[in-house]
Amino acid sequence: MIKYIDFKVDFQKAIRYTPEKIVKGDYSSIVFRFTTEQDISDHTLRVAFELEDGSNFLLDAVNEDSNTALLEIPTGVLSLIGTVNCQVSLYDNDSRLTNPVGFYFFVVDDFSDGAIEASDNVPILTDLIQQVNTIIDTFDGATWEIFKEGVI
Repeated sequence: MIKYIDFKVDFQKAIRYTPEKIVKGDYSSIVFRFTTEQDISDHTLRVAFELEDGSNFLLDAVNEDSNTALLEIPTGVLSLIGTVNCQVSLYDNDSRLTNPVGFYFFVVDDFSDGAIEASDNVPILTDLIQQVNTIIDTFDGATWEIFKEGVI
């Protein structure tokens, strides 16, 4: 299932969005959808990403129509936990036509990695309880009372 994260971009003003938390490694299921005030028909929406360790990625979104572009987020962008700072700009070939508009999102740890499945089945504990019950059954009442008090 693909999750779309929406951004409303006006290159003359700002960008409107809600900072998201995206799970580390959750690639191929996250798509940024940029809706622009300006016509982007014959241009390219380019997004620069800066990860927590300072590494950078530059990706081009695919125009869906004259005011919408989609960008599927690849593996590298979601490889480190932390804040990812971004800038979106409009390009004509290799020439930038607008000032970059900034936004950010958070990459968080996947808690399900390495998690133990919850279960009422606890074989070690069950085995230990059975062993203790066998020991208790082995002793008669008086011997057991002495054993409990640490005399034996």
